[in-house]
Amino acid sequence: MGEPVVAFADAQSIESRYSKSTAAGGGLASGVLKLRAKSLRRSDAVQLPRFVTIAVGNRAVHLFAHRKAADGVEPYVIGSIARGSLQVEIKQGFFWTRLTLIDREAGRSYMVFQGRIIPGRKALLAALRAA
Repeated sequence: MGEPVVAFADAQSIESRYSKSTAAGGGLASGVLKLRAKSLRRSDAVQLPRFVTIAVGNRAVHLFAHRKAADGVEPYVIGSIARGSLQVEIKQGFFWTRLTLIDREAGRSYMVFQGRIIPGRKALLAALRAA
């Protein structure tokens, strides 16, 4: 990365948010969630791991995930979007905020959700709005 981080926060992928594991009613509920995820998902969306960390720097926005390593966990970069080619769509609900980070130059997008009580959420949203 090599640049100062303005703001960062954790998020949950759209695949994880609408997965079978979140359905409380079994078959019907998981079917409804699958349809909901399909209707929200953009055609250019990149499939993400369950949890990601979004870091906003001066020149780019970076998405990280973590994988198990011999000495604990190891972060790895999923994607980076230069601030010049970044388009942000923010849809706020009462409990969740949906962030769609669109890389206009590469033609792909990253869709994640954040809960209201995520530490650093407000600073991240402010930094993304300023981008």
